[in-house]
Amino acid sequence: MKEIYQSIIDAVQKRRSFVLATLIATKGSAPQKPGAKMLIFPDGKFTGTVGGGCAEGDVWYQAKQLFSESTKQPVLRRYTLNEDLAAESGMVCGGTMTFLLEPFPQPEVLEEFLPFFQSAVEEEQAFIWITAVKSPSANIPCGHRWVLEENGHFIGPELPADVHQFLKHQAQELFPFAGCQLVTYPDGSQFFLENVAPAPRIVLIG
Repeated sequence: MKEIYQSIIDAVQKRRSFVLATLIATKGSAPQKPGAKMLIFPDGKFTGTVGGGCAEGDVWYQAKQLFSESTKQPVLRRYTLNEDLAAESGMVCGGTMTFLLEPFPQPEVLEEFLPFFQSAVEEEQAFIWITAVKSPSANIPCGHRWVLEENGHFIGPELPADVHQFLKHQAQELFPFAGCQLVTYPDGSQFFLENVAPAPRIVLIG
C-alpha cells in the first residue's frame, strides 16, 4: 500500500493526470480484498493491482475511457465472477467485486493532503482514508475525500456537523483493526473507509 500512496504523491507533484481505481466491496470469493488499488495513467501505464484477470482488464479499459469523457465524475463498476469468467481469467468463481473509479484530470486537487501523505509514508503513520461513494446531497459530492488522523484531526472539505461526527465515530472504531468498510449514513450517503496502517513488523528473539 505504501507504494501506491507514493505513486499518488509523485503524480500530484508532477501534475500528472490519473484515474484511481479502488476495490471497495466484495461478496463471496474474490482474488483481492477491499482497499486494493490501481493507478492508471493516460498513456495506459499503471501501477498496483486490483486482482488481475478480466475484471482488472476491464477496470483498466474503463479508466482509459474516463480520460476522454467530458464528465470527470467518479463511477462505480460491479463485476460478477461467474464460472465462465473465472475459467477465462484463471480466477476463483462465485463472487462479486465493486470498484470505485476516480478520475483526477487536475491532480492538484489532492495537494492539501500531500504534506500529510509524505509524513505518513515516511514515518509509517496509520490514518483513515475516507471517500464519498454515493450521496443524495449536493453538499457531499461523490469522490470527495477526507483523512482522519489517530489524534482525531480531520483533513479535507468541510462537512455538516452530524455527518462529521458519524464519520469520526465510524473511523475511530476502525483504527484498532487493519481493513476497510463501506458505511451508510441515514440519508443514504455511502462512504468508503480504509485504515491505511503501516506494515506489521516481526521481531525475532532468541
